[in-house]
Parts: sequence; structure tokens; C-alpha cells
Amino acid sequence: MLNMKRKNINLDMAIRWNSTYKLLQNITKYRKVVELYEIQLINNDCETDIYALNDYDWHIADLLRDLFEIFDTSTNIFCGVYYPTSNRVITQITNIFIVLQKYLSFEIFNDTIFAMIEKFRKYWGEIPLIFYIALIVDPRLKFEALDEWLTIIYFNDQIKIEEIKNEINSLLYNLYNYYKEKYGNDINTIKLPPTNSSSFYKGALEMLKSRKKTTNSSPNNTSDLDKYLNTDIISFEDQEDFDILIWWKSHQHKYPVLSIIARDVLTVPVSTVASEAAFSAGGRVVSKKRCNLAPDVIEAGICVKDWEIADKRMYDSI
Repeated sequence: MLNMKRKNINLDMAIRWNSTYKLLQNITKYRKVVELYEIQLINNDCETDIYALNDYDWHIADLLRDLFEIFDTSTNIFCGVYYPTSNRVITQITNIFIVLQKYLSFEIFNDTIFAMIEKFRKYWGEIPLIFYIALIVDPRLKFEALDEWLTIIYFNDQIKIEEIKNEINSLLYNLYNYYKEKYGNDINTIKLPPTNSSSFYKGALEMLKSRKKTTNSSPNNTSDLDKYLNTDIISFEDQEDFDILIWWKSHQHKYPVLSIIARDVLTVPVSTVASEAAFSAGGRVVSKKRCNLAPDVIEAGICVKDWEIADKRMYDSI
């Protein structure tokens, strides 16, 4: 009658926070089905007490679903294995703050949102500076995005923002000088691995699309860090196909020292999912019935499986 596919609705589980989001995500799509089921129960004089959901209840369900979505999206991004995650941290934290501030306009959520912001600030009170550096070495973002994001995260607290920016700037140049001293003589022998990735940026990036940095001419004797910071951020057009590692590989001769910093910073994982997945894979290969496998066979089995997954997901650059 409704021409809708059969769907098993996820159940809410107390031990899995995202189960509530999955439940709301599915149930709101099947509102008509639920309403018809309620009518059927009432018409059949079902002995069970039935609470028929009204428009207000469904409106609250829609709001909760949209609120939980940003946390589900951020969790999936942070748990990524086949693409850099460190350059996405600040953007996703900003997206979360944008959503939380939006929901402050709903009086029914005020107490909950204030409590969430307080806990969120307690957990992310001191964001590791490495994630700021990772954002800056993203040629789509740089300091332009950093200025915008800090204003949102710290509610326009200019004293705090300037303090953090000074720390970031100091660390960035100290890091550059360290890498220049360490790799300066061997700069042409270092290669960056090609890897494909997809972009998951949402919300906060919309604020940068209308902004354009004026290119400043840099003297020939300036460092590649200064040259990089003084060039335009690249266009957000076709960003779904943008691969930050390939971009840095193709620009390693223009930014020889900075490209090495970018390579190292972008390999920093946000979560422990990647390492946990490796141990889980090892447990499946070296089972009780296969515990006498030689080390080279185990290594070959895990590599073949990983290559197969990479080929299916088109993460292989070949």
C-alpha cells in the first residue's frame, strides 16, 4: 500500500550509544508504517496499552536524529583506517559545536545541550597541537580555516584564541626548523607514498567556500613553509576526489621540507581502531587450529587480505 521495502528496525541498546541514532534514523523513514500499525492495534482492541505518537513526538524524534547524526559521522571519520584522519579532527569538532549551538535555540534541549557542551569541553579542553598542525598542512584549509574554527570552538574568546594561535605558530616553525636540520641534506631522496582517500568534510567547510585568500608574493629566499602559507588555499570544487597525500607527493619538490612534515603529521591516527583491527585480523589468521603457521606465511596471509580489501574499496592508487 505504501510501496516501501521491508525493513527490520534497529533496537535501542543501552551499551551502544549509536543504536539510538540508528533506531531514529530508520523509524522516522517509516513513520507512515508505524502510524498504520498503531491504528491497526487500536482497531483490533489490543489489550496492550498503546501510546500513539503525535506530530510533536515525531518532531522531537527528527530533532534527536539530526543531533545524533553529527556524532555518528564524526565517530566514523575518526575511526577511518584507509585515509588520513588527523587533518579532520578540528573540522569535525567545529561541526559538533555548530550543531550544539544550533540546538540551544530549542528550549526543550537547553539543559541537555549545556551539559553536553560542558562535558565536551572537559574532554577536548586541551586539543593536541598536532591536530592543528595537521589542519594547517591541508592545502584546502591552512590558517584561514583555523581562524574560523577557533572562533566557533572557543565562543569568540579572543584572548584564548590568540594564545592557542601563538602556540601553534611557534610549534609549526620549530618543527620546520627541526626537519630542515635533520633532512636538509637528503631532501631529494625522500618519497611520499601514494594513497587514495575520500573527503568527509561537512558543515564547517561551507563557511570557507566564499572566502578567498589574496596571494602574497614571497621572496626567493623565503622558506617553503612561508611560501606555502602565503599561497591561496585551493578550491573546494571537486573536493570529493581530493587526495591530500597525493597532493603533497606532487608538490614535494616545491615544498621539500614541509612535505616531509605533512607526511609524518598526516599518519598520526585519531583513534586506536586501526591498531585494534590489525590485532583482530591476526587473531583470525592465527587460530587454535592454525597456530603452527610460519611467520612469513602469517605475514603473507594478512597482506593478501589487506590488498584484497584495498582493491575492492579502490584505495589502491594503481
